[in-house]
Order: sequence, then structure tokens, then C-alpha cells
Amino acid sequence: MRATIVSSTCTVSIGTLNQTVNLGSWTIKQFTATAEPATSAVRFTFNLEDCGSIASGVKVTFNGTVDSNNSSLFKLDPTSTASHVGVAILDRNKTRISPGTASIAYPLEAGQKSATLVFYAQYVSTGGTIIAGSANTDVTFSMEYL
Repeated sequence: MRATIVSSTCTVSIGTLNQTVNLGSWTIKQFTATAEPATSAVRFTFNLEDCGSIASGVKVTFNGTVDSNNSSLFKLDPTSTASHVGVAILDRNKTRISPGTASIAYPLEAGQKSATLVFYAQYVSTGGTIIAGSANTDVTFSMEYL
């Protein structure tokens, strides 16, 4: 028997592995309609390094606590003092990615050594009267190589 073992995945750069995405400060009056984006989308990236030669793409799945009023949003964590707001994550085309659902495929070319995956995050009203305060959530991600 003969075989060749190759690397087919990438490494997420240290600088983008455990990052905080600052969504800024917003006034209550910017949250005008339930389920509609209330704030500008804030760009964040994952930088991939040392990619293998086999993978042709990667999908990213974001996981965290789902908002009970809107299953396409992440719920604010228990230490947050704001309420009736959730966090949406968007792909590079600014299409919302629901928690636990894989993103669109981000292409990787054979022999490509690095890649930047672009995403966005924004606040969205979940209904009811918005209460001002801190609005944070914890989200983890996993990658599926194609």
C-alpha cells in the first residue's frame, strides 16, 4: 500500500481566533421595527493561514444562545442590562446566518496559503420596548472544510 497524507484545513490566526467585535453605542430611537436591522453592520474577519492543498472551500457555523423571540438572532447574555435586542451575524453578502446554520461557502483555491473570511454583526430589535444598557453576547464558531 502507498498513500500520501496531506493537510486539508487551515489554521485560524491568533489575532482573529478569540476576538471581541465592538458593535458601538446606539440610541433607542434607532430601533424602529421588530426584526429589522437597527444598527449598521460591523465588519469582522477570520484570517486563515497555512491552508492545505485539498480544501476547496470552508463554511462557518456560529453557535450560541438563540433569542426566544427571533430564532435568527443570538440572545444577549445574562450580564447584559439592555433588553429586547438581539445580535445578527451576516455573511460577506450581508445575508443573515441563523445560529447553528452553516454560512455560504467561502472558496479556497488549491495551494492558497491564506484567506480572509468576512462577516458582519449588528443589533436587531426582538420586539417590545427597548431598555437601554449593555448588550453583549457570546458566540462560538466552527468551520467545515469542503
